[in-house]
Amino acid sequence: MNLAKLLRDIADRLGFIRVVAVEAAPPPDAPRKVVTRSVRIQDLAAEIRSEGPGGLAAAIEEIAVPFDRIFEAAGIRVAPHGWTIERLAETRDADPYNTMGPDALRQAILARLAEDGAAVEDLVKDAVARDRALDECERALREWLERKAAYERRLVRAVAVLVDHPIVTEGPTE
Repeated sequence: MNLAKLLRDIADRLGFIRVVAVEAAPPPDAPRKVVTRSVRIQDLAAEIRSEGPGGLAAAIEEIAVPFDRIFEAAGIRVAPHGWTIERLAETRDADPYNTMGPDALRQAILARLAEDGAAVEDLVKDAVARDRALDECERALREWLERKAAYERRLVRAVAVLVDHPIVTEGPTE
């Protein structure tokens, strides 16, 4: 008795597998029966959605990177005086600055920056660096979305093989 047969017999007795007799294969030139079922796209979509959005939500969350992580990855550091363009925006929106007119606001902010030893140029550099980091992140995300769209088009072309007629054009899917 060979090892494969022995293992198969043991697995059959333990209930891990069920050994069944195999019917003789039909001759190669005999017509084959193709098993099909009718299904609507809406039903398929419902079946996919019924598995739950947990994994999808986690994947999307990975794409939605917090701005702080983007800036950190870009090497943007807070200057020793502690002022960033974000802190400037928060200060402008806080009391008492949020009730000041434009000229009074400008003077008060410049006085506060001078008091902390922060130069206006530092804030402009910070704003430009953050903008560039976000632009680079956006570029990378667009490339990812283009790869995703190409993948979707590939899947649709593959599904077209299964149906009677072409269901896709060569243009982008939206």
